[in-house]
Amino acid sequence: MHRLTSFLFVVALATSLLPITATIAKAAPAPPNCASGGTCSVGDTGPGGGKVFYVAPGGGTFACGQSLASTCKYLEAAMSSSSPSWTDDRYAWSGNTNTAIGTTSTAIGAGYSNTLKMVRQIGAGNAGAGSAARNYRGGGLNDWYLPSKDELNQITANQTLLDATAGYWSSSENNSTTAWDQGSNSVQGAGTKTSTTPVRPIRAFGSSSPEDAIIYVPSIGGVTAPVTGATPVNSVTAANGYTGTVSWSGSPSTFAALTIYTATITLTATSGFTLTGVTADFFAVTGATSVTNSADSGVITVVFPATGVGAASAAAITTQPVGGASGSLLGTQPVIRIVDSGGNTVSSSSVNVVASIASGTGTLSGTTTVAASSGIATFTNLVITGTAGNFTLIFTPTSLTAATSNSISITVGAATKVAITLASVGTQRRTAFTTQPQISIQDASNNTITSSSALVTATISAGATLLGTTTATATSGVATFMNLGIDSGTVGTNYTITYTVTGLTPATATITLSGTTCDGTSFTCQVGDTGPGGGKVFYVAPGTFTQIGATGSMCSTGCKYLEAAPTSGTSSWAATATEWSGETSTAIGVTAQRTAIGSGYANTLAMIAQANSSGKAGAVSQNYRGPNNKTDWYLPSQDELTALYSETSVVGGFAPANEFWSSTEVDASQAWYRFFSGGGDGPDPKDMLYHVRPIRAFGTPTTPTPDPVITTSIPTYRVTYFGNGADDGTFPTTSATRGTNLTIITQEPTRSGFKFEGWNTSSDGTGTKYVAGNTITIGNSNIELFASWLKLYSLSYTPNGGTANPIPPSASSVSGTALIISGQIPMRTGYTFVSWNSTANGLGTKYLPGDTLTVTTSDVTLHAQWQINSYRLDFDSNGDSLLKIDSMTMNYASSMTIPDFPLGYSRAGYTFLGWNTSIAGTGKSYAIGDSFTFSASNAMLFAQWKINQYTINYDANGNRVGRVPSSVTQDFNTNIAIAAPSQVFTKIGYTFQGWNTSRDGSGKTYRVGESLLVGGANQTLYAYWVPNAYKVTYISTANVYLDSGSFVTGGSILKPPSPPARDGYKFQGWSNSPSRNKLLSFPYSPGVTRNISLYAVWTKTK
Repeated sequence: MHRLTSFLFVVALATSLLPITATIAKAAPAPPNCASGGTCSVGDTGPGGGKVFYVAPGGGTFACGQSLASTCKYLEAAMSSSSPSWTDDRYAWSGNTNTAIGTTSTAIGAGYSNTLKMVRQIGAGNAGAGSAARNYRGGGLNDWYLPSKDELNQITANQTLLDATAGYWSSSENNSTTAWDQGSNSVQGAGTKTSTTPVRPIRAFGSSSPEDAIIYVPSIGGVTAPVTGATPVNSVTAANGYTGTVSWSGSPSTFAALTIYTATITLTATSGFTLTGVTADFFAVTGATSVTNSADSGVITVVFPATGVGAASAAAITTQPVGGASGSLLGTQPVIRIVDSGGNTVSSSSVNVVASIASGTGTLSGTTTVAASSGIATFTNLVITGTAGNFTLIFTPTSLTAATSNSISITVGAATKVAITLASVGTQRRTAFTTQPQISIQDASNNTITSSSALVTATISAGATLLGTTTATATSGVATFMNLGIDSGTVGTNYTITYTVTGLTPATATITLSGTTCDGTSFTCQVGDTGPGGGKVFYVAPGTFTQIGATGSMCSTGCKYLEAAPTSGTSSWAATATEWSGETSTAIGVTAQRTAIGSGYANTLAMIAQANSSGKAGAVSQNYRGPNNKTDWYLPSQDELTALYSETSVVGGFAPANEFWSSTEVDASQAWYRFFSGGGDGPDPKDMLYHVRPIRAFGTPTTPTPDPVITTSIPTYRVTYFGNGADDGTFPTTSATRGTNLTIITQEPTRSGFKFEGWNTSSDGTGTKYVAGNTITIGNSNIELFASWLKLYSLSYTPNGGTANPIPPSASSVSGTALIISGQIPMRTGYTFVSWNSTANGLGTKYLPGDTLTVTTSDVTLHAQWQINSYRLDFDSNGDSLLKIDSMTMNYASSMTIPDFPLGYSRAGYTFLGWNTSIAGTGKSYAIGDSFTFSASNAMLFAQWKINQYTINYDANGNRVGRVPSSVTQDFNTNIAIAAPSQVFTKIGYTFQGWNTSRDGSGKTYRVGESLLVGGANQTLYAYWVPNAYKVTYISTANVYLDSGSFVTGGSILKPPSPPARDGYKFQGWSNSPSRNKLLSFPYSPGVTRNISLYAVWTKTK
């Protein structure tokens, strides 16, 4: 076609650039010929692989090319069989409907020039009709274009040849908003440029006088807008006519975030091409800060806005955490940013950030995992509980690099407890601990409260008492006791010492009490203590006893205790089997037959005096000296051996020996023994080999005399008080002589679960009872008084499914007491309180608030009884009075199925979306058939509706020329304005009078501009055509006209008039021809859309 062809190309930087254009000129190849020869005919295959559909008439030419300065002979159209094949896809003519391009030419050959202007306006890379045609490359040629209006008419004239069954765009513009198109029915009209219509590219060829022309090529690719972290490209995608390089400011290896980059694009024409027609600052780039270039230069400078942030890579701490007290909220909660490699906040990130302790001893609690919002993770309730000191926290986002906080200081928290930081050492009775306990005031994390000066009080469990100072004041949070120990208690028993500070959790230590070394003079000995001979005390007399035969420093009348030889330690006793005596035929007599406590020493001496054998039981016992070299050890009497047996576990050292001798003789051949394994005792032959355990008596040392000395002093006797299971308290011991009246103390002990009722001479309460203020007379013996207790029985309440707050407090009283049922009642969601009952299932005794319950001999628990509540669910139609669904009433927590609508119900113009607890639809949604669970209140569900949209379509109803308005889709029950058809809208023989709801015009008629209310269905409005009326002229003779008549389009002439009589002629009828050679029959349908004349037909009669 052209000797010199120039290429207008488009450079687009991804989606960030507007089309930029420049012109490159290239020498054209020789003119192409048809495939079948130099002369083309319609139907031939053209050089571009399309079908020739137009040949200039008479072998002539038509103006063509960019400026219509060339001449062409032929037009060919792209075909599905072309290479590449063409498909009639739909495109908008142009997205620009505000500015007319000026492509108004409709002539054959004008399509190329029109199309270039279209592309220049919207860009070759955009998917408009012109660009689609220009971008087609049939036959490898690039001069395809969108046909003009007349060229398109030629396509329609050759529909079958071109398989052009659709309507198509032309390149001819009508005005700023419309362009010409043509349907397959050959009707041409002006369509809105934004409408999508098929496109068929064509090309002109057979040029006789080539000219320079602009041919557009596809947009240049390969350059993208800077993206953080991406690698810059350094070249554009090569295309037909040019190559290009790209350089970037700063020569980055990768794009940094939040940086302004300048791209310099240098376009270079390839061999055979030149760059022309570029003015200064010719190019435009969407989104760029500036786009500049010099005239006739292919160097384009594009400045872009700052890049965005890069991919999330790490956590950064925006707000450092600040420490606080252990167990309390941090003084400042941390705020974490998710950042890219350049430290920029990645606002799109919602990654989870996990906080944990990096250093320091403790635990981190609160919400330790927080999802970032807009790249920021804000922690709100972190708590460090642990050892006071410095900590660091680490914040780890999923799959990203963590961040570690600055060091923060955790101080001690509020005092919550006491703790034993130095345990006491020592377990002996009546002896201060060898290591005194140290008690610390601590917080929940075991940190010592160094500011505390609290008073710590030590107490011991029932059955024992403490000695020394039982309180200690803390210094710098630590209290050290000075002389604390256990004063009294049962040796071998576990006792609990409790250290308390008001308002704090106490600390406890358990100690197994051991005996102490006692001599009976400085303080009272107890069973289990170590006696002065180094043995275990196993007997303590209620008063004193006399040791018969005592001499020297041995106790005589003031004996109080018995101790047994130790079996461990220095100078311990080893149980050895031996005969009782070597003499088995002669009885010793009464001097060895004593059984009482205190008689064993005398018996032993009598045994030795008879047998005088060092290897026998008596001599073996008496010869023992023990750890402390005592010479008064002896073989126990019968009663003394029984006393020893009763404290086997305390004394110890009997196993595996079983039988032990006493010093009590039965007769000449037998002595008394005891079987320690089984507990039996009795006489056995003296020559049996049984074991021996020496004992000794001690008390207040006296100088004995051979005969008892009667003292004239008046003895004193004690009154001792025992707690008898009391939880606390020590009680004074009072002494008086016989006959003295003593007053019972007023001090009352306490015991959990019991009520103190006084003192009693028996521990089981069966003796004589005394109360505070009573007097007791001293007799001839010591008096022991035991606390007497009445058991308390509790009345407690349980909510039985309800909440524990409020719940009545428990009460307690002794048997027989009447208690009033509390008026405080619990709560339970969805239930009403009915009463209290002695059984959880309500089958026991019923009690109402204010009733009386008499305490028996057992604890009582009353269980709340409940009546389940019922609640109503209502349905609100939310705008439709015809929808009525009955309310539903069911018990709390019951479930029901959301019902369907009543049979046959529907709401015109709306679609039902479901039910919702909010009238605005912002609550919980339910669909029909869903399960609804009743809560503890009445509820209402509101119907949710979506208004339907319906389409109003326009039907031309048989027109031949023009276009109907576009369909309109609008909400139900809203008004639309009736639209006008295209400016040219005709039907032969009819006049357009508006739109009608019926095709035959029998419905409602709407004029253009009237309002139509959108109903509940799609609707079609039909063009309302009124038949035109046409004049009928009746001609009797050449110059005689009768009255005119009329008919309408498609109508008939029922009965014509009769002409006036004509002398010499007979009227035969009417004809529609001036020659009057054809008679018409009436009614007569003219079948035309114009005025007509009818001619009278005469026959001559004369």
